[in-house]
Amino acid sequence: MKRSPMARSRKPIKRRNEARRARLFAKQFGSVARVEAINALACYCCRREGAENAHIKSRGAGGTWRDVVDLGIRCHRTAPDSLHNCGSIEAFEAAHPWVDLRARAAFLAEFLSPDRLSTPTSTSEVGQ
Repeated sequence: MKRSPMARSRKPIKRRNEARRARLFAKQFGSVARVEAINALACYCCRREGAENAHIKSRGAGGTWRDVVDLGIRCHRTAPDSLHNCGSIEAFEAAHPWVDLRARAAFLAEFLSPDRLSTPTSTSEVGQ
């Protein structure tokens, strides 16, 4: 029996919904000023490099700006004992006993809350 090729969809790919994107950015990162402030910090774990916004609770699981810590790219994603490769907060803290990610996230949520920072939340300002 000969199969016919799959029919192609004629429906175009949807463009990004900018309102939803801005709402999710505000929920997950707080504000552009908060992202920049965390990026200006050194890595909380190794203190060797600039930090990036690392969610200790994944964004897909409902992580918000209150769950963000300042980890460098190696401690966050690329090293064998990074947060992503360890798989859990507990395993990461066992590999790095001087680190308390939940306490650091609570500190940053208090110290760098979007209410304390004056820059409005906007994703269009990130590339500038």
